[in-house]
Amino acid sequence: MEEQQKTGKKSSAGIVVVVILLVIILVLLFMLSPLKGLLFPDKNEPTVSLVVTESQAPGTAGEPYRILVEAQVEGNPEPQVQFNRNDGIGQVEPNFSLVLLAEDETYLLTAVAANELGTAEASLELAPGVAVGTASGGSGMDGISDDVEPASGDDDVEDDAVEDSEDDAIEDSADDDLDADAAGGNNAPDIEAVFYEDDNISELVFRGDALPIRYTEGRHSFVIIAADPDGDAIEFDIATSHSRIVEVARVAVDSVAFTWISPANPAGNLEALNVSITVTASDPAGATDRQVITLALLPVLGDDDDSGAGDSEESGPIETTLNLPALPELSGFVSSDERVRTGVILVGDGSANEMYKGYLTFSLAPLVGVDPADIIATRILFNHVNKSGRPENFATWLDFKEFNYGDTLDLRDFAFGGTLFYKQRAESFGSGNTIQGSLITQIRQAVDAGRNRFQVKMGLDAGTNSNNADDLFQFRPENIILEIVFNDRAGSL
Repeated sequence: MEEQQKTGKKSSAGIVVVVILLVIILVLLFMLSPLKGLLFPDKNEPTVSLVVTESQAPGTAGEPYRILVEAQVEGNPEPQVQFNRNDGIGQVEPNFSLVLLAEDETYLLTAVAANELGTAEASLELAPGVAVGTASGGSGMDGISDDVEPASGDDDVEDDAVEDSEDDAIEDSADDDLDADAAGGNNAPDIEAVFYEDDNISELVFRGDALPIRYTEGRHSFVIIAADPDGDAIEFDIATSHSRIVEVARVAVDSVAFTWISPANPAGNLEALNVSITVTASDPAGATDRQVITLALLPVLGDDDDSGAGDSEESGPIETTLNLPALPELSGFVSSDERVRTGVILVGDGSANEMYKGYLTFSLAPLVGVDPADIIATRILFNHVNKSGRPENFATWLDFKEFNYGDTLDLRDFAFGGTLFYKQRAESFGSGNTIQGSLITQIRQAVDAGRNRFQVKMGLDAGTNSNNADDLFQFRPENIILEIVFNDRAGSL
């Protein structure tokens, strides 16, 4: 009996050994088989290339050329794509950009693809008549400086690309300083002031904020003032992303005046157009300073069709201002460590290096029955903002995106998505800030679609600096106001 028990135990032990060996063999076979790659594909950095898929001449004189470009991306996780221009926001599929060009206009379209492993960039020069199939390849972002600020297009890249580019720019600047010292201590010029039609907009430009102007064909005058510490003569170079620069004239040894021609708003268009004007001041040794003037061309529709004809004593529409506070029950934050909270908003990172994105909801119920074309001005006011640590040390921009996250705030909302309408410098964000950009376009579209609320997502362009400390902005919904000005035709006398 004892022998039988011993034999039974040996058999059981042998079976266990055989099972373990079989499991090991199966695991090894799985690891070496193609099935592993299908079930658990390797993560890799993104690649991107641009291809023209449609190039259409206007059917009527005066209409723009239509050029549709696809960003072809690869990478795992699937990369998200940001274009520096998209005239077809809401009309074209993701990873596509529609660019409308005048007959004599060209544009350098750039796309940035990003996932958690990195970023890649591709650019393609567009002009009327460009052939379908014209393509350009992409490249990694390493070494790209931030000389040209990103425009507020349909963007959704939420990574540390800008931080990397800023570091590169600092390194480049340091190299320039070393070269300058070797050449005898030459210093770069400094752009000190920017004037728009006699109004000093330097603070706006240096913060990277957009200057809102009417989206109509017209002339816009600028003056740039610079200084050179060494007393060297200064040369200016001016370039624009849209339309053209004319009448460049030297005002003094340290200043230049120029005129930018704004394009006409296409008939029926309610989309804002984001424009950048890049000004470079250089000395004879090649040292430079560069500033980007960002413009937000806003379609302003109102009383143009009010002829006043007839015997009516109506005095026309009444201009009405609504101040809509954020709704506490749908405004809050979601963190990368899966926390969700309403009633308080956090944007930045925390002591455990978790990332926070903020969310705001405003009720549009008071605008029921209002024609979207009658909305003439919008802005978001931040009346009180607290800051912990220094989020500006690792992030350059605070991005504001229209993001319809629905009836609840939950973990799924910590994700890529939304339409960028404004970028605020992280270093200058705080109490008293006003957010506009192409907000008016997003509000008009929401009202036109019959939506009863407008929702916003806020996030920094870099996730965390991993310093185990709070670096974040904090504010409460009741201190955030959406201001909407509209022509109240129903309330007219």
